[in-house]
Amino acid sequence: MAQRPSVSIPNLRSSPSKSSRGNPNSPDSSDSKVSKPFDRKPSIKSSSFSATEKRAVRVSEMQQQLNQLQEELKKMKEERSRVVKELTEAKKMVSSQNNTKEDLKLYKDRIEFLELEVQKAKESERKMLESMISQTKLLEQTKISLEEAKLEIRSLKETMNRAESLVNGGSHVETNGSSDLIRAKEEIMVLRNELKLAMGAEEKSKKAMDDLAIALKEVTTEANQVKERLLIAESELDNVRVEAQRSKNQLKSMGENYQAALEESERLKFDLDEAITAWNAKEDGFIDCMKVSEGEMSKRG
Repeated sequence: MAQRPSVSIPNLRSSPSKSSRGNPNSPDSSDSKVSKPFDRKPSIKSSSFSATEKRAVRVSEMQQQLNQLQEELKKMKEERSRVVKELTEAKKMVSSQNNTKEDLKLYKDRIEFLELEVQKAKESERKMLESMISQTKLLEQTKISLEEAKLEIRSLKETMNRAESLVNGGSHVETNGSSDLIRAKEEIMVLRNELKLAMGAEEKSKKAMDDLAIALKEVTTEANQVKERLLIAESELDNVRVEAQRSKNQLKSMGENYQAALEESERLKFDLDEAITAWNAKEDGFIDCMKVSEGEMSKRG
């Protein structure tokens, strides 16, 4: 931070020489001695007000960024809750599945959707971490601004004390109505006003820094929670994949068993037809034999 221009006030205790008193046009006259130190540029008022306004703008920007961070945290919580809800519904669907092709199609669609949601959550986590880094840098800037305000306050106090000491020490020599003393007192009033503004800026910087520290703590906690929830979401997603694969294998096994049973049924039907044909042939042969036997018995009788 640049050093502020100090208030240079003449030592009114020093008296001019006799020759100077007698000659009003002398360059060493008391009026010229007293008035010169006040002809300084730039003005303290304009420079200090500019610095105070800059700090006020910086504090306002920090407050806006803090509000943006809080809004990002709110959105992150909503997105995380949505992902967890979808994973829970997917798990329930897997538990109540009916081992049909339609169910497997739903599992596949659900898995793709959950994978997309997890990617979105990861992207949100990345953005939140970037915001946390940005807020950390902003916190460091706020600390610097606070230190600058403290240095300026200390400088203003020293300058004001020095000015008051010089004015009070020389007031008994010059009349209270002299223009130089009036200007000196006005400078002291300006310094007091600047000191008040600087202390107000310091208080705002402290509050902004405290708010940022709290926000950063919340962001850090939230980031850890999001990371943990994402790990859980990925684990749940893996479970959904395993359950879907198991259902697919079961359906495939059932299809194979059904095909085997169908083939076995066809074979048994074929065997039954052959057995019936053979039995009918034997039955016809037996009937023919009985007819022959009956014919022979009739002839004998």
